[in-house]
Amino acid sequence: DFSLSTKVMISPWLVYGEKNDLTLFVSLKSLPLSPEHSRYKEYCGFRRGDGADWWFNWNPGPGISGNVFLNVRPRNVSLDNLRIVTTTNDKKILAAAELTNRTKQTQIFRLDGRISRQSKTLFQLPGVTVKLAPGSTRSISLSGIWKDAVFWSPEHPNLFRFHLYLRDSQGIPQDELSTRFGFRDIKIQGSDFLLNGKKIQRSAL
Repeated sequence: DFSLSTKVMISPWLVYGEKNDLTLFVSLKSLPLSPEHSRYKEYCGFRRGDGADWWFNWNPGPGISGNVFLNVRPRNVSLDNLRIVTTTNDKKILAAAELTNRTKQTQIFRLDGRISRQSKTLFQLPGVTVKLAPGSTRSISLSGIWKDAVFWSPEHPNLFRFHLYLRDSQGIPQDELSTRFGFRDIKIQGSDFLLNGKKIQRSAL
């Protein structure tokens, strides 16, 4: 299994006030790159000239797959791991995240959420107030009923953006997270696959 998701802190290598180039290098010792590896001959190929091209056409190899995100995080307090859960029968949306207080004092925060599409605000969730002890992390959430929610489906892949805002007790912004989501509900009921409460017909090829 060559799948790996990770985070790397790059602050120590940044030169502030100047242009920085970011390069990611992937190295994996378990690949058959040395003659001592049990699958080295397979990697080199059985035919002259196959080499690495043959191996990587048929086997997962090192490399970066998917998106790479560069996040700027506040030093003292921050939000992380934003998750969106929707249920279509009651049109409820729940946003959950992790809130960290790295200061040495208990802090009181205000969390607000909104949903937008193409920079237009479509719905605002009721805000919540959170009290967090110094040096601690806790899960937080806020939810609401979006009566005008438009559901996602393969035929109509409606996508929206959720914004989560963190402010201190004085109303000063501290952090913000956002993510794209589709308002949908997926369930398995017996042998049936339900999307937004409706049975999906499946076919095998």
